[in-house]
Amino acid sequence: MTDYHKHKKIENPLEEPRIIFESENRIYVSDGVKLKKIVARNGNITSLASYDGKLYDSGIYGGPLYGGIYDTFSGKMIDNSTSVYSMTFDKEGRLYAANGRGIYEVFSQKFISDIKKLKKLLRLDDDDYEEDLDKICIATHDGNLYHGCMGEYGGKIYDTFLNKMIAKRKEGVNSLASNGEKLFDASDEKVYETFTNKVIVSGNGEILSLAVDDTKIYTGTPRGIHVFYRDGKEETLFPEIEGVYSIIIPDILTFQNALRSSQKMW
Repeated sequence: MTDYHKHKKIENPLEEPRIIFESENRIYVSDGVKLKKIVARNGNITSLASYDGKLYDSGIYGGPLYGGIYDTFSGKMIDNSTSVYSMTFDKEGRLYAANGRGIYEVFSQKFISDIKKLKKLLRLDDDDYEEDLDKICIATHDGNLYHGCMGEYGGKIYDTFLNKMIAKRKEGVNSLASNGEKLFDASDEKVYETFTNKVIVSGNGEILSLAVDDTKIYTGTPRGIHVFYRDGKEETLFPEIEGVYSIIIPDILTFQNALRSSQKMW
């Protein structure tokens, strides 16, 4: 995979993309040209994850408002945790989630790293409460699970299974993503190759979320989705969409199911 560099904007639509992303309380699917809404919730959506035709979404509110983890297409709640900030699937179909209690596997409800362990990594006392610990981003890569967090105690990325720090940023880590080849992370206005600490994208505004394939880097921003191509070109998709905090490149079956369940926007 070659480097991505800032270059001039292009007017041509994306070539054969497939993305699903959220903004506020809505989930959208797009081929890079047409935008379709899949579903709207009654609270803010924080994370998306897909595997083998299935799509899941999560929220941060409990009670009568939206919270927990849902099967997006059926609307069925599969986990009632109230503040799920991030989710990711591994290649075997295990769904991991991060909330204020720690990082756990959803279907088995097994905790991989509970809040006490996370606080120990950050050298916090057990009775300390840090709001940003609720905002943990996670990703699987090459059979391993990784996490980072935002805010004052952010900036560090860990191998979750080994409880070992693998990288450190000056600012909090907003998102992690793998394209199967490499692990990437987004911090402030930059995208890094995590293991080499090499800056791949820089200086294009705050990056809220991240998705990577073999030819493109998608960054969710406060205004739409910015796309960086392998050849150096770039463009912005849907600048009228505000606050893209989660974006994924789904498998083909999930993408097709999303299109079938969606409503055309324009």
